[in-house]
Amino acid sequence: MGYQMKLNLSIVRDALEGADSDPNKSLFFYNNPRARMEFFKQALWFSVEQEGITDPANMDRRADEILMWLDKNFQQYGWAAHEVHFHTNFYQHCACPFTCLNEISSILEKLIKEKFAA
Repeated sequence: MGYQMKLNLSIVRDALEGADSDPNKSLFFYNNPRARMEFFKQALWFSVEQEGITDPANMDRRADEILMWLDKNFQQYGWAAHEVHFHTNFYQHCACPFTCLNEISSILEKLIKEKFAA
């Protein structure tokens, strides 16, 4: 699961960084938490699809596995703006009005480096 999880997180991180590199898209997603969450979810599903999983139920199950892993591992990588409040799961953190695409991709990058160092 390690290699595949690293690949999934890398694909999602790259999608987020790509959108964040465009100032208009970056601002749009910062100001629209629902759109930010939908974009994250679509990037996650795309990463699952790259595994060759095409059945929607299996894609959902795999995406849930990744989210559960993120729920257990993201807390220490948030930015300082989140020190005054708490998020119980990764989705909640991503939907926070203080969260931007760059922060989410930064969290994923740190997780990749620290949890999957080769």
